[in-house]
Amino acid sequence: MIAIFYWAMADIRNMPYWFVFLAGVLIDVLTGLPLGISSLLYVAFVMFLRMQRKFVHKEGFFANWAFFGALLMVICGMQWLLITSLGDTNHSLFPLFIQWLITVCCY
Repeated sequence: MIAIFYWAMADIRNMPYWFVFLAGVLIDVLTGLPLGISSLLYVAFVMFLRMQRKFVHKEGFFANWAFFGALLMVICGMQWLLITSLGDTNHSLFPLFIQWLITVCCY
């Protein structure tokens, strides 16, 4: 997500939807998630970035970092909701929070 966010904010023309879709399929295959979940969320992530880029692009690092953290929280929540609704078990929110925290801190 960090790379997608960075390239979508830096030069949106170099981040086409088909590339983001294929990256999502690759992530799904490597992590064992149901196919299409990451693709759907990554494409939605880039679509939202394209809509909001003009407002956040020229801001400083802290504003971009906060925007990334908030947007990542929404995407991770949507991923948890999709995985929980598609499966027969209820997954904990704690691993989601840890993943979000580590990703935001690495950015």
